[in-house]
Amino acid sequence: MRYRRALLAPKTLRAGIAVGAAGILIALLTNPFMANFGALTYNGENGFFVTLTQIVWLAPEACLSFSAALVAAALVMRCLDTARSSSVP
Repeated sequence: MRYRRALLAPKTLRAGIAVGAAGILIALLTNPFMANFGALTYNGENGFFVTLTQIVWLAPEACLSFSAALVAAALVMRCLDTARSSSVP
């Protein structure tokens, strides 16, 4: 059990970094996407493109927030593992 818990912090950190990189990539590609596919005015637009536009606008914020939470959780897990291993003989 202790071995599995020790592997969880690096996996969580890697997942947080990957989600953050995806969020940055989506944020960088938002302008070209909006120029080609985005629904900038919602009068008479196709519902699919309106939904897709909202997802593309909200995805970077969601990815970056979730990434920060995963990285913070990984740091807390590593700190707790270090504290437990140093206090228990």
